[in-house]
Amino acid sequence: MNNVDLDELLRSYADKPAPELPSGLQAAIWREIRLRRETSVHESFLDWLAACVWDRHFAAAFVAAAMIFGAGFAWFSQNATAAQPVSRALNLQVFSDRPPTLPLTNHYDRP
Repeated sequence: MNNVDLDELLRSYADKPAPELPSGLQAAIWREIRLRRETSVHESFLDWLAACVWDRHFAAAFVAAAMIFGAGFAWFSQNATAAQPVSRALNLQVFSDRPPTLPLTNHYDRP
């Protein structure tokens, strides 16, 4: 179909009058709206969870709780203490000549 045929078809549709609406259409629409408002909708757990996550107050509380838990874990962690050497905290002792986790790598210390 080329553009001329399409233009003629659209003009023929524009010349036709719009059909009359059924007599009780507006009342039926308002009745359907009223029925849908009165009918309770059962939300699934995932819908409820998504609504909570997108809520600003819940998200702010979640971020605050995550920061508190993170700070608490960092404080209680042995790797976060200043008394422990950095080389031990980063597990750099594996590069020493006597690594504690690989006792069989030192060939000279065999019993």
